[in-house]
Amino acid sequence: MADHMDRVELLMGLAKNERAENNEWRNQVYKEGQERYRRMKSLANRFEQEYAAVDAELQLLEQYMPKDQLPKAEQPMPKVVTQGPRS
Repeated sequence: MADHMDRVELLMGLAKNERAENNEWRNQVYKEGQERYRRMKSLANRFEQEYAAVDAELQLLEQYMPKDQLPKAEQPMPKVVTQGPRS
């Protein structure tokens, strides 16, 4: 009977260790996900700023060029460009 109880306690200890390791792993994955999100959000913000600057320059150029001399777009802009970045 004592041998059986020792096995049960050993298995319970192993299960607790596994749970602790799984919790640590989940926390690590969560932290890495947060960091990745912050980097991507930063890149998106920089893209928005650069896009706004380029768009402003295009609008200035369009003011000074005759409408019939403006180059035509060779192909339509992709949906993501025409709608802008997601918020």
